[in-house]
Amino acid sequence: MAKITPRTYDGKTLAKITQLGTYGYALSKVMNIMEITDRLNFTMDFYNPESVVYQSYHAGRDKGDFMIDSILFEEATKKKDLNAAKEFTDRKKKNIAQADKEERLYKKK
Repeated sequence: MAKITPRTYDGKTLAKITQLGTYGYALSKVMNIMEITDRLNFTMDFYNPESVVYQSYHAGRDKGDFMIDSILFEEATKKKDLNAAKEFTDRKKKNIAQADKEERLYKKK
């Protein structure tokens, strides 16, 4: 299989991709919002871990998760909100499971 060379994107475009990643938008919505005309190449970049599009989008997703977790933690600890505490705990368990999975994959290398 031939290696795909990711395209280059300007900082403003990458910032927008990061923002849309924060919202967790699907590829189709990202392309519509950004008015992407070269959908095939953008799709290849979106799913290519070596592409700045992929990296920007996933950084945004992670930042969005972090912001939500931070708010839930604040609500749970300072305001003693039990619903926020439960949701934070559920999200934390999911995060730990993902981190453990990544660690196991890393150790296999």
